[in-house]
Amino acid sequence: MTDPTKAELSSIPRNLSDILNEKLAEKLGKSVVSSKELKQTLDDLGLSAAADKSTRQAELVKRLGVGYTLEGDVDRLEFDGNTVLSDKYVLIVSARLVKDGSTSPVWKTSAKRFYKKVKAAKGRAVSNVFIEEQLPEIAESLADEIAKALGR
Repeated sequence: MTDPTKAELSSIPRNLSDILNEKLAEKLGKSVVSSKELKQTLDDLGLSAAADKSTRQAELVKRLGVGYTLEGDVDRLEFDGNTVLSDKYVLIVSARLVKDGSTSPVWKTSAKRFYKKVKAAKGRAVSNVFIEEQLPEIAESLADEIAKALGR
């Protein structure tokens, strides 16, 4: 199996965001704004993903009337298909939950590593293994931490 290209892995951050949003909605209920609603609001406001991040955040908070915002990045993706009998998948994530109007996070994680060994996945794209096998576990872990930080 060859290493995946950047293009093959480019959908992983968006997929993680969507899955995390679903997990947070399960834990916190209707107080979570859906990914679809968030995207629609960005479109309505004319704020593209390339817009200034702080301006985009402020406008979203104002428009949606939210009390907290969650922002984060996939810092790094690693794949090692050379391990004996299993492929190794590593995702490194940083994220923070900020109360509206504050600069100090209520919760944060920096460069948190998530490892997954999967029996050599013949015929499956590396990106699909990340999405199907690893992202739900990562999203569940992050959602648990966030819910705990919010006292739920």
